[in-house]
Amino acid sequence: MREIRPWGWLIVLFIMSFLLTGFFIHNDNSQMEPNRGTVAIVVAAGDTVWSIAKEHQEHGGDLRPLVYEIGRLNDLKSPIIYPGQILLLPVLD
Repeated sequence: MREIRPWGWLIVLFIMSFLLTGFFIHNDNSQMEPNRGTVAIVVAAGDTVWSIAKEHQEHGGDLRPLVYEIGRLNDLKSPIIYPGQILLLPVLD
């Protein structure tokens, strides 16, 4: 995993407070497993949605459903992401 800078922890804690109160509830029947929660990450320089999905998916296999889910969770209109941007990722088993 990538190291989060000190100010990044503050942002992550802020987002996690919303997650714990149920602010980001997604009721969608997508190709992914049932919604078991999300985790917030901070984009580092050189990261792409594809590389983040590859790092996050432990069991290998087809990354396209996870890339789609990351885009859906974060309402991404394009594959362009920026360093310091916070992305929500689905929690995988």
